[in-house]
Amino acid sequence: MKPDPALDSIALSHGQVRWLLSDVLDLAEGSDSTFDSYLKFLRRNGVPFSSGETPGRPGFNVVYQFHHLMEVVLALALRRQAILKGDVVGLLVSMRDELRPLLSRAWLERESGLGARVSVEIDGSKLPHASGIWLDLGLRYNELGVLSTTGPKLLGPKEAAKILFTSNLPIYVRDPIKISDLAANVVEAAPEAPEIRRGPR
Repeated sequence: MKPDPALDSIALSHGQVRWLLSDVLDLAEGSDSTFDSYLKFLRRNGVPFSSGETPGRPGFNVVYQFHHLMEVVLALALRRQAILKGDVVGLLVSMRDELRPLLSRAWLERESGLGARVSVEIDGSKLPHASGIWLDLGLRYNELGVLSTTGPKLLGPKEAAKILFTSNLPIYVRDPIKISDLAANVVEAAPEAPEIRRGPR
């Protein structure tokens, strides 16, 4: 996959990420303290940084690059789908190596390639033209409350429409997430993030 300057230039502090998630993407839920507690929970459990990606000395701030940002955004999107927080971190940590290339591709092909604009027809009915890329993790909880997954995989508009608009699918299967829109919002907003002075993270 070719390097992309828009992705490579992203380097945000924790405070800037907090601003982007809450003020731009509107992914914060509950009080500020509740949201901060959830972000700290993610960090303590390896999302979005692996052990080799955090500073080895105390007093140094971490830097969020594109894939770190997207991992947190995806965690918050899964939270909105009522995925338990322990399951969220388990999924993202275990799938990290598979997910990161897919998240970059969701940005790079958001309007071309897999995400190119197409005409969609479901059960003989034509839907409005659609574009973009969805992330399908194939998530479902069974009757014992155990989460399973068939993902991760990316879907173009036609594949996503078949899942999103086809009737008689089990209601406990989580919908695919339109990851290209989230990626575009992150990349477009990141350069506008204000300098925010905060303590070491």
